[in-house]
Amino acid sequence: MRLSNTAQTPPSQDKLYRIAPAAEVARYNVCMSPQSAKQLQQTLGQGLQCLQKGDLARANKHFLQVLERSPTEPNALHMMGVVARKQHQLDDAENYFRQSLKSEQRQPQVLNNLANLIRSMGRVDEAIGLYQKAVRMEPRFADGWFNLGLAHQGRAEHPAAIDAFKKAQAINPRDPRFSNSLGISCKELDRLEEAIEAYDQALASTPEHFRSLHNKGVALRLKQEPIAAIACYQKALRVGSDVPELRFNLACALHDAGRIEETEQELRKAIDLRPDYLDAHETLNKMYWETDNSDKFCESYVAAIERSPQSAELRAEYAHMLEMADRFDEAEEILKQGIRECGEHADLLHGLAKATGRRGESETSLSYFASAIRADPDKQPVRIDVSRYLIQLGNYNLALQHLDEAERLNPWDQEMWAYRGLCWRFLGDDRDAWLNDYDRFVQVRYLEAPEGYDDLEHFLTALRRVLIGMHDTVTHPIDQSLKGGTQTAGRLIHQPIKEIQDYRKALEKQINDYLAGLPKDPSHPFLGRFSGEYRFSGSWSIRLKSEGFHVNHVHPEGWLSGPTYIEVPRVIREDDDTRAGWVKFGETGLSLGPERERIGKAVRPEEGLCAFFPSYTWHGTYPFLSEEYRMTAPMDCLPL
Repeated sequence: MRLSNTAQTPPSQDKLYRIAPAAEVARYNVCMSPQSAKQLQQTLGQGLQCLQKGDLARANKHFLQVLERSPTEPNALHMMGVVARKQHQLDDAENYFRQSLKSEQRQPQVLNNLANLIRSMGRVDEAIGLYQKAVRMEPRFADGWFNLGLAHQGRAEHPAAIDAFKKAQAINPRDPRFSNSLGISCKELDRLEEAIEAYDQALASTPEHFRSLHNKGVALRLKQEPIAAIACYQKALRVGSDVPELRFNLACALHDAGRIEETEQELRKAIDLRPDYLDAHETLNKMYWETDNSDKFCESYVAAIERSPQSAELRAEYAHMLEMADRFDEAEEILKQGIRECGEHADLLHGLAKATGRRGESETSLSYFASAIRADPDKQPVRIDVSRYLIQLGNYNLALQHLDEAERLNPWDQEMWAYRGLCWRFLGDDRDAWLNDYDRFVQVRYLEAPEGYDDLEHFLTALRRVLIGMHDTVTHPIDQSLKGGTQTAGRLIHQPIKEIQDYRKALEKQINDYLAGLPKDPSHPFLGRFSGEYRFSGSWSIRLKSEGFHVNHVHPEGWLSGPTYIEVPRVIREDDDTRAGWVKFGETGLSLGPERERIGKAVRPEEGLCAFFPSYTWHGTYPFLSEEYRMTAPMDCLPL
C-alpha cells in the first residue's frame, strides 16, 4: 500500500506600509501646510487602526477622506488597495496599488502586496518579477524574499525557492515561516537531512510551531524513521488536534511502524474531522483490501455521504473504489444517484462515461464525456480518458485534440504521451518512432556486487532475504498493475537497512551509466527533461507467485522507470517460445486486438538485471507457472 504525505505550507505575507510621518506626507503634497500634513497623517493612522481591527467600512472612509484632499497620496492609495483586496474587489485593489506606485515608485511593500494579489489571480510570472523588483529595491526585505520563495515553490522551482527562503532566513532567523518553507522545498528535492535541519531551526525559536512539527514528521517518515515521525506528530497534536491532515499523516507513520489498528483509528479520526477527505478514505479502504478485511471495505464512504450528501467528489471516489474491486454495477448506481442528488458534476459524469464505455455503449459514453468536459474543461483526467476511449474506437485525430488539451494542462503527464504515441503509430506518423524508439530507450544493465560481498549472487541472496521479510500483505494492491502477488509499502530505496542502501548505490551507478549514454534532444518529452540530476519518486518491491503477472501499463508518477530482478524462477528461460515471465514493451492495456497491438521489445529477466525505460512506455509481463516466486524491485525517477 502506498501512503502519501501532505505538507503544511504558510500563506503569502502581505506587508502593510508604515504610516509616513507628517513631514513625509507633506513631501508628497508640496502645497500643503505642515498642519494640514499632520492632520492627513492622523487620518491615515485612524484608518490603519480600523483596518487592523477588521472594520473595513470605517477604514475605507478614513482613506477616502485623505484622497479627497490629496488624490495621489501613496499611503492612502496603498491602504485602499488593501481594503479592496479584503473585500474581494481584486481589480480595484490592483488599480489602487498601481496608482500608489505611480505616485511613489520606491515602495517595496506595495510591490510585495501587488505581487501577492497578482499571484492569487494566477499571473505567477508577473508576480515573480514584482517580488524581484521589491527585493532589489530593499535587499533586507524579508517578507519580499519569503513571498518570492513561495511563488517559486508553487511552481515546483525548488532550487530558486530555497535561495529566496535562505535570504529571508538570514535577515530574520527567528521567523519560523522562513525555515519551515525552506524545509518544504528541501523535502521536495529529497534533501531530507537539510529539510529536518530547517524545521529544527524553526522549532528552536518557536517550539510549538504547528507547521514545522507536522512537516518535520513528514520528512522523518520519508526517511523511513516512523517512530521519530510519530513522536513529532504527537507533539503537533498537542497544538492542533483537529487538523485532518495531521491525523492522516500520523496514520501513515503508524502503518509504517506496523501498528495497523492505530492506523485505522487515525484514518477514521481524519474522516470524522473532514467527511469528504478523499485521501483518507482511499488509504483506509486500500488497507482493508490488502489485509482481506472485506466486511469493512467501502463502509467509510457510505457513512461520510450521509454527513456530506452534496460532495460529488466523495461519491465519485466511492464509485471508483468499487470499480477497482470489479463491483461495476454498484459503482454505476452510486454515480447515477450522485447526479440525481448533486447535479451534473464533472467527476460523476466522467465515471458514467467510463462505465458505459466499458459496456460498449459508445454513443452514450461519448455523450457523458462531452458533458463532463462542458462541466469542467480543465479536468485533465477526463481529457486523458476520453482520448483513451477514442483510441479504442479508432478515432485517432479526435483523440489527439483532447491530448493537446491534456498537454496544455500538464505537459509531463506520462499517460498523455503514451496515448499520443499510439495515435501517431496508427496514423503512420514518424513521431511514434521518435517518441518510443525501443532499441534506444529500453536498455538492460546488470548490477555490480557492492563492496563487502563476495560476488553478485552473495549480495542478491542477502537483499532477497530482507525483501521477503517486507512482503507482509495478503493480496495485491487494488490499484496497481500486478495480479497474483504482493507489493511492499513505503519508499523502499530510502529504508535505512544496509542491504537496501547497498542496492541503492549499485542501482544509481547503472542509472547514471544509462542516462550518460542518451542523446540530447530538448524537444523530446523524455530526453528534454533531464537536467543532469534526478531523484527517486517511487520505489517498491513486487513478489509474483505462480500465474502472477503485470497487466500492460505505464508509470504516471515517473519519468524514468525500471525494475531490478531479485528472484527469478528457473522456468523463465531463454529457449522458451512462450516467454513465460518475460517483460514485454509496446503492447497496450487497451485490449486493441491482434491487428493493432504490437510488442516492440521483450526482455528475459535474470537475477541482478535492471531494465530501464521512459515511464510512458507501455509494458507488462507474460504469466508463468512455477512453485518459485518472481521478485523485482522497481523504481521511478524524476529529474530535478
